[in-house]
Amino acid sequence: MTSLRKKIATAFIATALIVPTATGIASAQSSFVSGSSSSAETPGTNHGSKANQLERAVEQSLSATGQIKSPVAEASANELLQRALNYEVAYIDDFHENVVFSPASYSLVLRIPVTDIDTVLGNVPEEFENAPAEISAPFGVAVGKDADYYYVSVVLLIG
Repeated sequence: MTSLRKKIATAFIATALIVPTATGIASAQSSFVSGSSSSAETPGTNHGSKANQLERAVEQSLSATGQIKSPVAEASANELLQRALNYEVAYIDDFHENVVFSPASYSLVLRIPVTDIDTVLGNVPEEFENAPAEISAPFGVAVGKDADYYYVSVVLLIG
C-alpha cells in the first residue's frame, strides 16, 4: 500500500510526463490513506471552495510543469467529469484512465474520498516542484463532488 503522497504524485505526474505513444503511458497505483476533514459542500461540479481550490491547484501545477491550458481539453475534461458524476466510468483503486488514439488524448479521473481532501490539498503543489515535463501538451481540468468523493478529471491532448 503506497502513501497518499505517492498516489497523488503518480497520478498527476503521469499526466505531466505523458508521451504520445502507448509505451509512454504511465499508470497510477494503490489506495489512499484516510485523513480527516468535514465538508458542507453541495454535490455537483465546481461547488464549494475545496473543489475550486483543488481545480486551481491542479491547473497551476500542470502549468508549472510546462503544460498548456486548452479550452478544447477543458471541454473534454468537463464531459469526462459528468460521466464520472453519473457513475459511468470504472475505477481501479479510485483511479480511471483512458487513451484515445483518434484524436490522440490521455484522460484520467482521480476519485478522492471527502475525508482525504484536506490532505490532498496540502500535497498537490509540492508534488510538482521537481517534476519537469518532457513534453508540453494542451490540458483541461474539471473537478466535481458528490456525497462521498471529489472527482478530478484531467485531459491531455497528445496528438
